[in-house]
Amino acid sequence: MSRYIIEQAIKLCMSTNNVPCLIGYTGVGKTDIGRIIAEQSNRVLIDLNLAVQSTEDLIGYPYKAEDNKMHWAPPAWFPDEENKYIVYADEINRASKDVINAIMPLLLGGKLHEHKLPKGTWIMCAMNPDNDDFDMVYSFDDAAVVSRLIFIEVPPEFNSWEKWLKNNNKYDETIINFLTKNPKFFVPEIKNVMTQKIVPNPRSWTKFINILHYCKANKIKPLDELDIICRGLLGENINIHLATLLDSYFEELEFDTLFKYDFENDSALFISNIVIQNLNAGKKLPSEKDCADWFLRNAKTHPAIIRRIIMEVDTGFNGIYKHASFVEAISYITTH
Repeated sequence: MSRYIIEQAIKLCMSTNNVPCLIGYTGVGKTDIGRIIAEQSNRVLIDLNLAVQSTEDLIGYPYKAEDNKMHWAPPAWFPDEENKYIVYADEINRASKDVINAIMPLLLGGKLHEHKLPKGTWIMCAMNPDNDDFDMVYSFDDAAVVSRLIFIEVPPEFNSWEKWLKNNNKYDETIINFLTKNPKFFVPEIKNVMTQKIVPNPRSWTKFINILHYCKANKIKPLDELDIICRGLLGENINIHLATLLDSYFEELEFDTLFKYDFENDSALFISNIVIQNLNAGKKLPSEKDCADWFLRNAKTHPAIIRRIIMEVDTGFNGIYKHASFVEAISYITTH
């Protein structure tokens, strides 16, 4: 599964007010995914490393107010109303039991004592594989907690790491050639036992239904992303039985109809992915004039997304170039 699909699955979780929990070894890019999604969604990332946090760091300090009652001052990291945020709770299974107890109300309900996260705040967390290969402080064995999170594995991506080495003048051809020939030595395979603890229940099925309704309302058909979410929310093997059902569930989301709807912030990336896949598969654009106008409208609201579509479509756009609105869209994205 590509890193892009994993990123979109995580974004879909947060867009539907769910909390994804990323599972992967140190260095595979879990924090980078948080930064990428924050940048794409124009949000500020608040990175909380729970392994080095105390309860006071997370919940703030009590004080006696003018009403002679005890109140809690919000911690310095707590989001304000000025921006949109992603709260990223990292190393969640290396935190102490007290820290876990302090952070869970925030992860599961968006509340911290008398303080509530601003509307629209997204939450995600991350952990190392919950198995005997890693020295954990806290193991997830509470069914109530497990059913409220969506666990998503983040495997190592060799090509991204190789690119990073080149960009940071750390590339070593000898080591790269060795790992290319012996990929099993790059990062151990995730032998995660979390999937054994994930079982379907009314709460998790309700979450999955809400995600499906969100996809329909936003005219998106993210089957690969839903496969990842299904495994992390309902458990292994259920995704196999749901695959055919989900494909027919979205039958009305035809390629041609996508150009009837302008981008919304939460669905733009998903729709652009479908457009790119269909055009590269040889699908023809519907009405060229309408599509050209669609490109121009969305270029003015989401220039980076339109730029990505134009750059990643291999087959070109044929006759759409003759329409002034498409030419204007290209001109707009090159200057913004």
